[in-house]
Amino acid sequence: MERFAESLRELKDPRRKQGLRYSLETVFVSALMAMIAGCDAEAMAVWSGANEEWLDTFLDMPHGGPSQDVILSVFASLGTMSALSRDQVEVLELADVPRALAELMVPSGRTDRTKFRDQIIAPLLDAGLLAMTVPDKPRSPKQRYQATAAGLATLQAARRS
Repeated sequence: MERFAESLRELKDPRRKQGLRYSLETVFVSALMAMIAGCDAEAMAVWSGANEEWLDTFLDMPHGGPSQDVILSVFASLGTMSALSRDQVEVLELADVPRALAELMVPSGRTDRTKFRDQIIAPLLDAGLLAMTVPDKPRSPKQRYQATAAGLATLQAARRS
């Protein structure tokens, strides 16, 4: 286990440093153990939460287990995302035309704009599935988001699976 953890520490964490709640090691190990237990992407966070006390004995988890959005965004940022979260699918479905952030948040019931932007929008932007209409001013009040051709193709593939 220590050798595995050592290898993880050697990986360059591609995430933005601001607001990080979980180390790369914590996300990978909890996701890997959930996969071994037979969990899919949606069930990984539930499994981590249910086994939080045990995981906390060897992982740094001061905020509980990583959420599904955290797990998926980490894998997406490393280019190994195998599935979109429900919220990400909803965003891509709505973003067939340019939409404001507030419009994209409605179906998920989320209210925290910053978390939504960091956990749902940023991974889609980083993966090239979503684009900003005002890329030079990410926080512009006129900012809108629209699915790219790759985003629409990914959405179609997600619907088929």
